[in-house]
Amino acid sequence: MGIRKGIAYVALLGMGLAGCCQGNAQTGIHQPDLDLTVWVENWAGAPLVLLAGANGAAGKVFLKAGVQVHWRAVSAGERAPRSWPGASLILRILESKDAGFPEPSLGFRWQRGPDDARAIVFIDRIEQFARRSNVRSETAAILGCAMVHELGHLLLGPAHSREGVMRAE
Repeated sequence: MGIRKGIAYVALLGMGLAGCCQGNAQTGIHQPDLDLTVWVENWAGAPLVLLAGANGAAGKVFLKAGVQVHWRAVSAGERAPRSWPGASLILRILESKDAGFPEPSLGFRWQRGPDDARAIVFIDRIEQFARRSNVRSETAAILGCAMVHELGHLLLGPAHSREGVMRAE
């Protein structure tokens, strides 16, 4: 299965953001057909335990689509390697004040050129969303879902689906 087809499968699973956060209830895991490296630029200095939980939640969603994700940390302020063998994407974790992107977005797809794109997620807005939704204990799962959504934009483009993890809200 190609990476686009695998992520398209994730988008069609019918898992909304709330469903994505209920990772323990998911079944139907597929054997991985594709390995994907995601370089995580943690420029916001998010706690490592939070990132580990988010990587686990996001990894479950990708694995359900047959994509095995290998998470690689990049030190704060440093950039991910420009080239890496196999399929790879870049995810940057920022505070929203550092990006100037309008509320209430939890993240966005940033692209300066054909070979310079990354998924951006805002840790402060994700934490605010978890507090407002009274699910602070699920912050890692919410971060994981936002990561899947924004990485999905790198793979599928800017469009949203009517349902599933790629829906707009």
